[in-house]
Amino acid sequence: MNLLKRYYCLIPLLIIIAEIIINLTVNFNPTLNPSSSQNNFSDTLTGYFHTAKIDPLNLTPRDFQNEIDFYLQNPDSKPYQVIFSTQKSALKQVAALQKLIKIANIKGSDINFIDLSSVRPYATF
Repeated sequence: MNLLKRYYCLIPLLIIIAEIIINLTVNFNPTLNPSSSQNNFSDTLTGYFHTAKIDPLNLTPRDFQNEIDFYLQNPDSKPYQVIFSTQKSALKQVAALQKLIKIANIKGSDINFIDLSSVRPYATF
């Protein structure tokens, strides 16, 4: 009992010193990295759009569906929606989009909707 009274003030002091040492040595800041596969996909997609001379309107990522949604302008009509998948190659999707635009221009029809994100991509004219 006499030993406990003797070290009663020393125990809290040792705990405080241990907490200070832990706080100085361990980094408790959350690690937040703004770069992700979504950002990388958006950057490469923007580069491919620039190379293909395609000007998307209102580029919107849908993280919960792994898709990127944007609009393209028909030459003489209203804009149409295009959906890309972030799980597929951006280059292949841009190439398919160019091919669809070329086919629509040859046929002289307006595009209404293009979905390249699904397993079976489709377009409506």
